[in-house]
Amino acid sequence: MTRLEKRNAEIREGLDLIFDYDEAGLDCEEIPARELISELMGRSDAYHLIYLRAIFARNIFSSSFVDSMMMMCAEEEGVYGKKRGLIEVLVDEGIRENDGAFLALMRAKLHEKQDSYDVKGIILKIDQWGLRQLGECAVPSKGGLSPEAVRGALMVLFACLNKEGKRLFSKANHWVAVFRVMVDEELVADNAFEVFAKYIDGLMIENVPYELNTNNLSHSYDGVYRRPLKDWSVEAYLRWKGTGAKTKIFDDMYEVATKFRSLLDERRKKTA
Repeated sequence: MTRLEKRNAEIREGLDLIFDYDEAGLDCEEIPARELISELMGRSDAYHLIYLRAIFARNIFSSSFVDSMMMMCAEEEGVYGKKRGLIEVLVDEGIRENDGAFLALMRAKLHEKQDSYDVKGIILKIDQWGLRQLGECAVPSKGGLSPEAVRGALMVLFACLNKEGKRLFSKANHWVAVFRVMVDEELVADNAFEVFAKYIDGLMIENVPYELNTNNLSHSYDGVYRRPLKDWSVEAYLRWKGTGAKTKIFDDMYEVATKFRSLLDERRKKTA
């Protein structure tokens, strides 16, 4: 399990508890809300994750804490009102931080629960954020490759296994392969790393195995990887890295790139 997957698992567990804590009969530990708020506000980095850990890892769901944090639901009463208020605050924080991975998890969980809870307005808020992200990228739906098609291809890619039965997308720098293919498809401009990252966030994919870091992406996007995929070859890689270089790194990257391209082609044919 990657670090990002571990983080996502913690968030999923926390979201489950938001909806299920009353039915599960968890004990509520009364802790002064002011102390918790002070601790959380002093840790602005990954605030939403610390928020979840503070609530769920320590089984904290006291009425004083919820009421202090959820000013927006002060007029609401009962368990449902507090749940909805907590979810809205978490969504707002994810939007403020432009955290697409977190919002994707929230959206997936809300879809699961929308028959039992009135959360359509919160889902709409997340969807509007995603559309704004995509709109700011000005990425065309070129050649039948809409954002929905790209999202579907990536979700399958992240779940694919290689011939050895191991995860195909197995390293953070495999984002290079995805980026190169999207450049070839003229969905993003070459070297437009920030636009690419915003586009991926806007797709809100819940099974992303590795965080997309634009600094790492720009550093790894070099040598043969800067060429169109049709020009990738072991020979070109060795000319770049030296004849003594091991080619497995290139082989893995090439396999990710060709698989992603084939998945896009499948979706393009469906819309033709």
